[in-house]
Amino acid sequence: MRLLALGWLAGTAWLQCQAELPAPVAAGLLLCGGSMLLMGALCRRPAPGVSTWMMALAFAAAGLLAGAGWSAARAHWRLGDALPDALEGRDLQVTGIVASLPDDVGRGQRFRFDVESALDSDAPVSLPITLALGWYDGDGNDAEPRQAVRPGERWQWTVRLKQPHGLANPEGFDEEAWLLSEGVRATGYVRSSRAVRLDELVVSARDVVGRARLQLRERIEQALSSAPHAGVIVALVMGDQRGIGERDRQLFNLTGIGHLVSISGLHITMIAALVAATMRRAWRDGSWRRRPLPLLMPAQKAGAIAGLLVAVIYVALA
Repeated sequence: MRLLALGWLAGTAWLQCQAELPAPVAAGLLLCGGSMLLMGALCRRPAPGVSTWMMALAFAAAGLLAGAGWSAARAHWRLGDALPDALEGRDLQVTGIVASLPDDVGRGQRFRFDVESALDSDAPVSLPITLALGWYDGDGNDAEPRQAVRPGERWQWTVRLKQPHGLANPEGFDEEAWLLSEGVRATGYVRSSRAVRLDELVVSARDVVGRARLQLRERIEQALSSAPHAGVIVALVMGDQRGIGERDRQLFNLTGIGHLVSISGLHITMIAALVAATMRRAWRDGSWRRRPLPLLMPAQKAGAIAGLLVAVIYVALA
């Protein structure tokens, strides 16, 4: 299996070095060829005349072909979810769900939006699945005030979109590549006069977690409204770094502690271990209906379950 994984990695690296993607048909052939070679290597026992190195070569080749084909297919799928040129700058009626925490940006908000349906002059059109939208205080024609959006709400509004673009300076931030990695294939803004909220909250795990994250952020900001470090606390608790000022970011980068304000596996492990140790101690000393809790379940298992649950909740909030 190690050779299979190394071959997969080599196939992915080979694809990254190509100037152009293979055609979709070629990507499918690579993936099918690698899968068939792998199945043949797994199902066939080495014959006396087949040496071990030949089997190892078969596994590596299968990983190479499958890795290159899978990566090419994924790239075609992601690039195919693009905004058509003919729809840029047009008024499109879009229905969907707010899919992220809103980011306050001066006179408006920016957020992610998952599209359910779209119309262009009452004719159905196909749009990218995820949009990055902004809703500002008037676009020059609107008399109605902007409304605040919350994660999980279903809206119907008129938007104007464009394909993602950004600066491509050497050693600079590549916004277009970052949006591609985030699955955002179009950006735009909302026409305020044609916005209608359809549902306050769509009942799904993602949207419930998003609403909980928003409420937690609002509670922290309300409690620390006058504190200069409120944005840092929000970043440490729930991974939302948008409240950190530029001056603080420069200070963190200069002192080499920028990674400490982003939630990582180390933070999650520390919190889970602390909760597990506390639960283990409490379980060992506790009782239920005059029966010691360790007789119902070992303290180590109770601590492990508590730590796992807290880790899952922390990951969801972050």
